[in-house]
Amino acid sequence: MSLAFAAPPDDELADLRRRVAALEHAQPADQVALMLVSGTLDRVLCALMLATSAAASGSRVEMFFSFWAVAALRDAQKNAKKDVWGKLFGWMLPRGTSNLPLSRMNVGGAGPLMLRAVMARQGVASVEELLGIAAESGVHIAVCETSRRLFGIPTEELTDYPGLEMVGAATFLERASRSRVSLLI
Repeated sequence: MSLAFAAPPDDELADLRRRVAALEHAQPADQVALMLVSGTLDRVLCALMLATSAAASGSRVEMFFSFWAVAALRDAQKNAKKDVWGKLFGWMLPRGTSNLPLSRMNVGGAGPLMLRAVMARQGVASVEELLGIAAESGVHIAVCETSRRLFGIPTEELTDYPGLEMVGAATFLERASRSRVSLLI
């Protein structure tokens, strides 16, 4: 017994081709999206290690710093005019990557010092070095505009990072929707 297949009509074939093309276009890009909401040393380190590793593997990387993580991008050498709320948050939030606390075992600031000492002894890159590697690797960093304003952090106070961008959550979500991997840290 032989089976014979008839070719579909041209309109069906054209429809199938459009549907296949749409599915191919819908495939996520070789991209990693990282949303960082914590501004602690260990979590910022984790996010930057993942970002630089993904970039080294050839993936495009989108990082979104929101809520407490925005403070990790404050430059300790920069000052900007602030209202009273911005001054209060500025006083309470860490200023610069060298002042980030640990999420656990902070021990009045001794925990981060110990971790940094062990990292240096074992040749593990610091947050500052990882930010430099991320910049060289083309890791894109965006700052949540709402969080930045909420905590009274002027853009002039943020670190100098190539292409640093202020965006809303919807922009990050749209970018993350095209990613193979999306993580919240």
